[in-house]
Amino acid sequence: MSKYAENLTVADDFKLVIKFPNNIVFNILTKPSYVEALYKVFVKNEYNLSLDEVEGKNVLDIGAFFGDSSILFYKLGAKKIVA
Repeated sequence: MSKYAENLTVADDFKLVIKFPNNIVFNILTKPSYVEALYKVFVKNEYNLSLDEVEGKNVLDIGAFFGDSSILFYKLGAKKIVA
């Protein structure tokens, strides 16, 4: 299980709740395909990114979809994110 799993819960079919340690909470009304994308990014850790690859760096998120990658980069300590 990914280190992100504790921050990702599916509240119902179309609502997603993401809680970060710094008390930021995202309540997202979404489509099942978005929930699947977030599951892949945060639970399965498909990007296989480590803290040292992102922390303190500027990140350009090309495409940005609906912000899932940007949220991950923020959580990993990116200095600045442009999406």
